[in-house]
Amino acid sequence: MLDIFGFADAGCVKVTGFALEDECVAIGGNLAFSFTVVAKKAARIRLEYGIDYVKANGTQSRKIFQISEITLQENEKRSYTKKHSFAEVSTRNHYPGPHSVTLIVNGTAVGTLDFEVLPIA
Repeated sequence: MLDIFGFADAGCVKVTGFALEDECVAIGGNLAFSFTVVAKKAARIRLEYGIDYVKANGTQSRKIFQISEITLQENEKRSYTKKHSFAEVSTRNHYPGPHSVTLIVNGTAVGTLDFEVLPIA
């Protein structure tokens, strides 16, 4: 589907340095992660990340968030640092337990990191 909108396949981009700032985040805090993308050839890129939230029954459910849509030239590099809030809001309840963040490039998952959400201190 992304081909229709001019996005290349994920193989045209190399992702390096995908890492979490901390492996734990308390409810009410922020999860910080960073990564770098390098274009192997000129391409239009859509960057997203998914958070696999723990639900009340213990199962996980993924929510996708957009980072950016960019055009990179061959060998061009961009670095990103992103913070995701785990503040309590009326539209989402947070539950302690194992969660994960997945980096998605043009609709393809390119890396997943696990982290722990801790109860409010």
